[in-house]
Amino acid sequence: MTIARHNQINPEEPGWYHTISRCVRRARLCGFDPEAGESFEHRKYWVRERLADLEQVFAAEVAAYGIMDNHLHLVVHMDPILASEWPREEVARRWLELHPGREGEGPVAKAASARASRDRRSQGGRGKRRERR
Repeated sequence: MTIARHNQINPEEPGWYHTISRCVRRARLCGFDPEAGESFEHRKYWVRERLADLEQVFAAEVAAYGIMDNHLHLVVHMDPILASEWPREEVARRWLELHPGREGEGPVAKAASARASRDRRSQGGRGKRRERR
């Protein structure tokens, strides 16, 4: 018998989770798609970069991952205690990292502009992330 996720996980305690995300309808996340006749291998780089970005924003550590042709495995350590210690400004700053808004939208636009300036200054530094353990 299945158990509802909210009965399995206590969101107030740190924990390790193995998650799987799968493509549907024979779609390919990565690799060669014989039906489309093209390779989507370049998406592995996109997924790795996005995981590294998200790891910096959330109170999460990606311990391991596997990027397959049609699905993704993640082993993640979530730390809600760490996140609960962040001041409101830090939570807002992290939210704006993911959702910078559009140009010309008040404080969100200022944050987006600052992020764009920072990104331009650090162009080429994407490959200098910390080494995997």
